[in-house]
Amino acid sequence: MEGLEMNSKVFPVLFALFFLFYVQYALGNPITAEQAESAVRGWLRLCDTPLLSKIGSEIATAVPFNDLSGMPLYYAVQLKPSGFVIVSADDSIEPIIAFGENSNYSCSTKSPFYDLLANDLSNRLSAIYLLETGGAKGDDKVLLSSVILEAQNKWNYLLAASQSDFAMPLGLTTIDDVRVPPLVQSKWDQRNVCSPAVACYNYYTPKWENSTANYPCGCVATAMSQFMRYHQFPIAPIYTGTIRITVDNVPEFRSIRGGDGSGGPYQWTEMVLEPHNSCGTLTQNQRKAIGTLTHDAGVSVQTAYTSTYSGANTASAAWAFIEVFGYNNAKWGANNTNNIGPGLNGMIIPNLDMLNPVILGVDGAPGGHAVVCDGYGYNAGTLYYHINLGWSGDDDAWYNLPTIETHLGAFNSVHTCVYNV
Repeated sequence: MEGLEMNSKVFPVLFALFFLFYVQYALGNPITAEQAESAVRGWLRLCDTPLLSKIGSEIATAVPFNDLSGMPLYYAVQLKPSGFVIVSADDSIEPIIAFGENSNYSCSTKSPFYDLLANDLSNRLSAIYLLETGGAKGDDKVLLSSVILEAQNKWNYLLAASQSDFAMPLGLTTIDDVRVPPLVQSKWDQRNVCSPAVACYNYYTPKWENSTANYPCGCVATAMSQFMRYHQFPIAPIYTGTIRITVDNVPEFRSIRGGDGSGGPYQWTEMVLEPHNSCGTLTQNQRKAIGTLTHDAGVSVQTAYTSTYSGANTASAAWAFIEVFGYNNAKWGANNTNNIGPGLNGMIIPNLDMLNPVILGVDGAPGGHAVVCDGYGYNAGTLYYHINLGWSGDDDAWYNLPTIETHLGAFNSVHTCVYNV
């Protein structure tokens, strides 16, 4: 499950971690666990299957996740019998940050979802700090003030909806609008599967073949592989020469294997969508088919392999889609060393409307993560994207990605996007 998307960006954006200790929520009000539960209760009362998600209607518990100063950043509200909702811990921030169908929010510090939430919510609080301290001027002040007011109005609405005597005000809507449902059905990962463990995504990665001790294929490789599995393209790689990688910081050259080890067709029908849920029937040929693809994707982006994580750059993915795998086009979007601002929606939505997922580079330690964005929709007027995290399906979720941009930077947690592939 280890991996990273390497980049030179220093995060969190705009000194978020430094100032988190000093943010006193003067412009907003801290949210308690009880209020978080009430907001979710009201939200589910308005729509019990948000964006067609099959989640429970009863609340089990609300667990706080704190920043470095010990203040809650967000709450993970667990539902019964399954499902989770991520709720912000300040009423100046959108209440419902994310939600998913899994039985539990994994809350693993190694999870890309954990990193995404920590950095995202820190960045949003940094925006509040700027407004509180007078750092936001002119248009920036107007923008941030409107975002905060909208969030507070929604908090009030959801809390009111949780009350037994709540009646829907005239003119308000709870329209649940799925524009594109999740496209990618695979729930892949980076290393072994099953118990006892067998090699799968790391079947051909360094240092051996078919060894559970093999290094992780890397999150960029997993994201690319899930994208290609969705399209079941290419038939075979168009480049089968050698490409430079590193293994424990030592350079070496590896060939693109193709489906037969000699550049032949990939065995798409052998690539099961959920290997971890197919352990009783999973064959070696199926593990080889998946492992070949994740190997080739990793090599194509010059992955730096180590035993604990394997990293590459999403910019290399755009190049590899064209030069190694024969796609006609691929674009890489970035904003220098900053996060992508409102332009992110213009990269994602037209692709999803054409049933074409995109790959996002998101903030995280030690260098970021690559994830697949494969659906979008609106719930109660809020835009959510569906994120496949490449974590065996754990924590896959609908996520409200902020796209706030001021003259001081963009307050979101997405720094690259591979699109138009």
